[in-house]
Amino acid sequence: MKERSISELIRRNRKRLGTLLTAAAVLLAFVGSWQYYSDAAYAGNVVHDRLPSTVLYSVIKLFTFAPTVSVGAPTPICYEAAKWIAPLCTGYWIFSAAEAVLRNRFEKLYRRIGRKKQTAVIGFNEESITYIRNGKKDGQDFVLFTESPMEEEQRIRLEREHIPVEDMWELEDAGAADKKKLKRFFSTFSEAVLFSEDSLYNFSVLKNLMDHIESCPEGHDSGIRGFPCLLRCEDRLSEKLITEYCDSKKGRATIDVRLFDIPGIAARELFMREPLYKNCLEILKSDKKVSDPVNTNGGHDDETGMLRWIPDPHVLIAGFGSYGKAVLREVLLTGELSPFSAVKGYERLRITIIDRDARGAKEYIETSYPRMARIGDLEIIDADIGSMEVERRLERLPLPTYTVICFEDTGLSIAALKKLRSFFGLRRRELHGTTEYEACGIT
Repeated sequence: MKERSISELIRRNRKRLGTLLTAAAVLLAFVGSWQYYSDAAYAGNVVHDRLPSTVLYSVIKLFTFAPTVSVGAPTPICYEAAKWIAPLCTGYWIFSAAEAVLRNRFEKLYRRIGRKKQTAVIGFNEESITYIRNGKKDGQDFVLFTESPMEEEQRIRLEREHIPVEDMWELEDAGAADKKKLKRFFSTFSEAVLFSEDSLYNFSVLKNLMDHIESCPEGHDSGIRGFPCLLRCEDRLSEKLITEYCDSKKGRATIDVRLFDIPGIAARELFMREPLYKNCLEILKSDKKVSDPVNTNGGHDDETGMLRWIPDPHVLIAGFGSYGKAVLREVLLTGELSPFSAVKGYERLRITIIDRDARGAKEYIETSYPRMARIGDLEIIDADIGSMEVERRLERLPLPTYTVICFEDTGLSIAALKKLRSFFGLRRRELHGTTEYEACGIT
């Protein structure tokens, strides 16, 4: 473990160590050359006004694998050390430059010779790079395909992380000239992950891959059948379109398609770590009326009587983008905690949304969840999170039991977190002793 940490430290600071070693070699070469040519015991008599030029020339020759001093001649210790270190530094920088220029070609050659199956990641964005980096920690190999030509600086940075970047080729509209590339694609990669944020782009790539396999006579018998393909889809209409297309291919499907969406994964992970009912149950446990054995139904304890004391969640969603919609979906799937709750303000599942685009949020909910009124109570606050209108509207509602901040802008999310914490903290102190149930879960 210790050896691994040392090697990792050297790898991360390789360029810095190379620079320090080169600076040390220059210093040793200059000092050693000055000692050699300024001392008559070594080089004889050197013209005084030519000494600086001679020393500089000697330093340069040491780094070009051709020292000015003959082999076996007596030299100062600094010159002798520089004679070995300087050529090593030169070789290091030559190989570093060659690696930067030819790295992608070396990676391609290694993949072809090794015949090692890899994962094709199609679509360059923050999520796809995070996916590749996490996978590389587990020893997986990836090749990144871009939707548009990548800047050379960005390409070099990724290739330094050993993430090969393929040149742009139109998978979504491959012509006859690209058939060989498609054939090589299936022979090189064991699976594909379509990571573009545009679901229709991912669908066009998938459709072209399927059409290519079906058009090849050898496609069904060459091991391509069942090729795994993960497709990012965060639009419900596109999801329906892709699902219907894949269903139409059943019986002759050549690609095993699975859909995923980043906000949905994040929302599910959130509720796994912090259950929606956590604060509601904590309220029930801390309440004085139910801290002792419950007796609420004419002197007889029963399950229905117990459920009357459990408050249903009040979920506050700040920001109604793709992540806010995913959180709403998970909340509705979870539903009410107590169908018999009689706690004032928490009788039903309550959802409050803060978003400036109230019209868009309302249209989305009416289209996606036409029976929302039967599931729970919905409140949309159409105001900027930093405005006083948000506080005025929230004061009319019961305290949330679960708050999720879903703004895509990090700065806005931090500002919203500070404001909501301050607002609910002050409100709890003001209402302390007058409200039956108080809770605020900021997540």
